[in-house]
Amino acid sequence: MQLLPLPLGLSRDAWRYLWDAHILLHGYSPYLYAPNNPIFAPLHGSIYTNTPYREFPTKYPPGAELFYILGYLLSPKNLVGLKGLFVLCDLLTCVALAILLACRGLDPRQVIVYAWCPLPIVEFSIQGHVDALVIACTVIAVFCSRGSSRTARITSGVFLGLAILAKLYPALLLLVLVRRRDWNLPAACALTVVLGYLPFLWLSHGQIAAVVLSFSGQDTLHPSFIQNGLLLLGHSMQLAPTTMLVVGRVIEGAIGVSTVLFVKRQFSRKHISIEGAVLVLIGIGSCLYSYVFPWYIPALLPWIAVLIAPLRRISQGFSIKKLAIVVVCLSTYAVILTYLPDLR
Repeated sequence: MQLLPLPLGLSRDAWRYLWDAHILLHGYSPYLYAPNNPIFAPLHGSIYTNTPYREFPTKYPPGAELFYILGYLLSPKNLVGLKGLFVLCDLLTCVALAILLACRGLDPRQVIVYAWCPLPIVEFSIQGHVDALVIACTVIAVFCSRGSSRTARITSGVFLGLAILAKLYPALLLLVLVRRRDWNLPAACALTVVLGYLPFLWLSHGQIAAVVLSFSGQDTLHPSFIQNGLLLLGHSMQLAPTTMLVVGRVIEGAIGVSTVLFVKRQFSRKHISIEGAVLVLIGIGSCLYSYVFPWYIPALLPWIAVLIAPLRRISQGFSIKKLAIVVVCLSTYAVILTYLPDLR
């Protein structure tokens, strides 16, 4: 808790969270109005001064916006309340992950792979990124999906819906969490998402596209590594950036579809576990969506904590799968080095 009052040093996104909550409580939709809109002149203050991307309406889904409001109500003048909620989400992730490990017959102490990694500590306690909420809801959804009872399936669907309402990529998990002839989980997920969007559709005066497609344009604001490479190539070939962005989207779409089909096939043949499939889907979803920021990476850690267990059984041989897990784990921890100015 001592980290919460520390100022933001790597990203100012948390101030944008607070700004969205600020105008929502004044009756304005962050999906319709950018912070620099003249109508907000009377609302200017320290929050506005620190808010980044003032020329764009919000890109965050409704579930994240509702969470921002709760943080704003706890401390409307600073980020302590909002960051405190993210720390609670982080603790909830640790508890849920430890229970998941125990239920799978693994040592619950392996939770330290997540809990002791400095990345979530920096990004959630100090920087206050909403990904803490997404990770907590995702881990709980996967844990509840292990059950076969109607209550467990519905609970899993609700938490998956909450994760989707905070970030879009958890929708990929429907591919592995939904069972044959299982309508409880997808129905609960869909209902949760719809109920989350309804208040914002009403506040946005029926402008559905502004709310539902708020994420669009993210790749032009923060191009992915594929698009960055294509933009550099296009510049050397004197091609229009818009053309290269379209080419990049096509390539990313092809990679995404191919990965999804591969994971679905491997999962249906029981060649990959739920946790392994989730790790691949989250990883590919984050990489293809936009530029991979450090605060996206902690979403991989819970699944590494589960999958890294077999690595202790060296006598059984060291397979490519185990090597891949080690590489992902080391890469995840190495991200913290990007905080050093000389290594950026």
